Formats: sequence, C-alpha cells, structure tokens
Amino acid sequence: MIIKLGDDVKYKDRTIKAVFFDMGNTLLDFHQGISDSNKDWMGAEAIAKYLSFISNQQISQDIVWEGFVEKWLSVMPQRSKRVDEFNPYDFLSSFLENKELTLTKEKSLEILKLCDVGYKNHLVVLPGAKEVLIYFKELGVKIGVISNSPQVDEVNIDHFKSTGLDDYIDKYIFSHGAKCRKPSFEIFQLAVDKFNVKSNECLMIGDGLENDIHPAKKIGMEAIHVGKKSEMKSLEQLLGVFNE
Repeated sequence: MIIKLGDDVKYKDRTIKAVFFDMGNTLLDFHQGISDSNKDWMGAEAIAKYLSFISNQQISQDIVWEGFVEKWLSVMPQRSKRVDEFNPYDFLSSFLENKELTLTKEKSLEILKLCDVGYKNHLVVLPGAKEVLIYFKELGVKIGVISNSPQVDEVNIDHFKSTGLDDYIDKYIFSHGAKCRKPSFEIFQLAVDKFNVKSNECLMIGDGLENDIHPAKKIGMEAIHVGKKSEMKSLEQLLGVFNE
C-alpha cells in the first residue's frame, strides 16, 4: 500500500521519490481495433499521400510498403537479440535515396509519425492508467516511463500527448533514445539518474516479469507486476489497493 507520511511517500517502509511505468500493455494498448497488419498498411498509405504531395511525384502505397515499411517490419523479430534498437531513419533514408528524394529531419520525423497513424487512431488508454498517474502526481512523486519501442522517442511521446497522459509524465526513457533495451540494467539506471534519485527510492510498475519486474528489483527498485498473468490484473485494480 502507498501511504503519505508528512512529506514522504512510503511503500513497504521505503521512501518513494519516483515511479516508473512500462508503456505497452501497462498504460497503453496498441493492439485494439483493426489488426496490426492493417494499421501498418494504413501507415504506408498515409506516407504515400504525404510524399506524393510534397514531391510532386506519384508515389503509391505499394511502393512505400515494399521500399520502406515492409523492410523495417522484417527486422522486428530480431530486436530481442540486440542491446539497442534498429534505427527507422536508416530504413527511411535508404528508401528516400532510392526514390531520389531528400527530406529535412522534420519531414522525415513526420513520415515516422505517419507510419504509426493506424496505431495512433486505435490507441486505447488501459483502465485505471490515467487515475493512477493522477494519484501519484497528487502525492508529489516524479513519474517516468521506461519502455522498449522500435519507434523513435518523438513518435512515442506523441502517443502520450494524443491520449492526454503526457500531462502527468515528467520524463520518458525509451530504448531508441537510450540506445539500450530492457531487461538491460543500463536503461533502468539511466532512468534513475535522470531523476537524480537512488534506485531504492524508485518503484517500477509493468506487465513483464523478465523485462520490467526482475531487472528493476535487481538494481534495487521496488516493483509491482500488473497484467493478465499477475494477481494484479490492471492498474484499475491496483488503484483500489492504494486507496484501501
């Protein structure tokens, strides 16, 4: 149970100064609505329209799919074997070069955002997520997100902004920007250092035992497992425990 004693927030007799959350399947669900393959196809369509408009070329959805999206998706099964993420800009740059297109970094980022438009349009905030974030915000603790993602940090942050959850997040630590992935201790230590706290003053909340709970505990954090395979099925249920 989380309690506030004076200026201190306590959990299991520890003072908690920062709480970190996993992103997918903890705060946000990216897999609702249409299939992921259809969402990827929607992204290719959005990119094709955008490139056709800014280049005065006729660039089809099929060309974007075969030249960029499909090639990037093809390496996703290899992510778990890497210490860092593949860089989507590398795949995009190769595609643009092949089409003899030169874009600014801002326009390239816009394309990466469009690549995720299907996911963004069907993004669901999981039950209790907003309420738990508000709960910790009102307690005065710092709130962060630690998450693996193949996308660049700006795209992930845009998802939080689109759902309104960004209002409650102080810092984000994504695997792309961190250049390391969970369950590496390095990404957890980076998060601790960003908040200028000690690891034993932190609480990690996530749905993955191997990626979230075990590594967090090994560097000294407290951790709460929330998910379908946990006794705590949702953040909504967790909020009920906090309020007992």
